[in-house]
Amino acid sequence: MKTLYTIFIFFLFFFLSAFSVRAEIIAGASAPLVYNSFIKNEEIEKLRQIKIKNTIESVLNRYG
Repeated sequence: MKTLYTIFIFFLFFFLSAFSVRAEIIAGASAPLVYNSFIKNEEIEKLRQIKIKNTIESVLNRYG
């Protein structure tokens, strides 16, 4: 019975470790995509802030 538990624990550990390696590979492959989209969102936000600032300055120059 003890050997049966040992074999069960071994296979459980084997399958969990195989799944975790596969999950790390998938996460590692998708990490650059997430990072690039985060950088793009930050750049878009900076451009939006510059556009808002330019709009406010042009309105102030025109009417102020």
